[in-house]
Amino acid sequence: MAKTVFGYKFGENTFGINTAGLFCFFGAIFVLLYLGFFPDGVPRTINALIVLSPAWMPIFGSLIFYRMWVRYRRSWYHQHQPTTLLEIKIPREQRKSPLAMEAVLSAMFVTFGETTFIDRNILGKTRTWFSLEMVSTEGDVHFYVWTRKFYAPLFRSHLYAHYPDVEVYEVEDYTKYIPFDLDKYQYYGCDFKLTAADPLPIKSYIDYGLDQTGAKEEEKTDPLAAVIEFLGSVSKGNHVWLQILIQGHRGHRKWPWSKRLDVKDKAEEEVTRLLEHAAKRSRKVTGSLLGEEDELGYSSVNLTESEREQIKVIYRHAGKLSWDAGVRGLHVSEKDKFNAIFLVGMLAVWRSFNATYFNALRYTRYLAGFDYPWQDFGNIMRNWQRRRIYEAYRRRSWFHEPYKTSPFVLSTEELATLYHFPGEVLKTPTAPRIPSKRAEPPSNLPV
Repeated sequence: MAKTVFGYKFGENTFGINTAGLFCFFGAIFVLLYLGFFPDGVPRTINALIVLSPAWMPIFGSLIFYRMWVRYRRSWYHQHQPTTLLEIKIPREQRKSPLAMEAVLSAMFVTFGETTFIDRNILGKTRTWFSLEMVSTEGDVHFYVWTRKFYAPLFRSHLYAHYPDVEVYEVEDYTKYIPFDLDKYQYYGCDFKLTAADPLPIKSYIDYGLDQTGAKEEEKTDPLAAVIEFLGSVSKGNHVWLQILIQGHRGHRKWPWSKRLDVKDKAEEEVTRLLEHAAKRSRKVTGSLLGEEDELGYSSVNLTESEREQIKVIYRHAGKLSWDAGVRGLHVSEKDKFNAIFLVGMLAVWRSFNATYFNALRYTRYLAGFDYPWQDFGNIMRNWQRRRIYEAYRRRSWFHEPYKTSPFVLSTEELATLYHFPGEVLKTPTAPRIPSKRAEPPSNLPV
């Protein structure tokens, strides 16, 4: 929960202006104390900076130019990459498990496009990213995939290979039909983040038993059904947009000069942390680490059942392809038809994928209010944040400027859990269904 200090909130739902205001407050106190103890300190510091300017100004100026150049080239590169929005309509008899979507995402995994220093920093190239979207337009539910046009035919072919009965259409961007107009619409949005370390996964479709064959449709429990039911319940004049942005994971460096760490390295770090925690607890309770080894090779004294389960799922997900990811939600409504229950539902939309000993998706940013009038005169900052979340969603911006945000890592199994096509167990009337299966033409038709 966010804490309030001098009217400024700190926590995961903090507006940047609040934190900046508090830093300015303490910065002003520091300057006053510095002047009080060292009245001649500021002039001497300024003189020293002027004398040393031939040394630090070229370095400082070069860094600024480099950052501006990379940002400019990447913006130019992105503007010259045509994109498209694909709508996917699913058949009435859809019995594929989320494993089919996992296969589609695995086939679309790409990390090339920015392999060399020249590609990244001179030409401004970036590896492609995709946006998996579930949208409710006044209760009508739609599945979309946003991608570069270059990858659209490849995505279609892989989708048809695993879902032969779906229909894919290239459509206009639905965000164009609802412009940013504060006089007409209300906008509330947020980002979502993982509450624990990346290697620990959310509760996936395998944990729900959806990978088991032979189960009857009415006996299946699909966590996505709750999401689709919520989207289908949205009333007239309200819109809920959910967006999952993904980009092939290439590992990361803690420092520019350090070794690039991949998913397996991070998984080993997390397992080591769990084992060290178990060892400390064992020493405290029994004074010994000895015990009968289980199937994982770990002592039964060291590990609890939940810790064993965590280690199993960590290694299971580490063995699969991983994506840098960002999750975002936006609730837009006509001003006279705003219903706060849909905002609450959007904030809790991913609860079905959370579990005590697994990871969880929790909302963050853009939603913190202001407790006092002097924090936001005339809703200036609130409206600025509304425009920011709207533009970030419309541009599908997460991994690069102008709305760059630190991503987290999800495996293909986790992504297929969050975004797949529900089976017949979902009876929502507003879910997109093709009325009948497409029939293949007879093979003996005359040419």
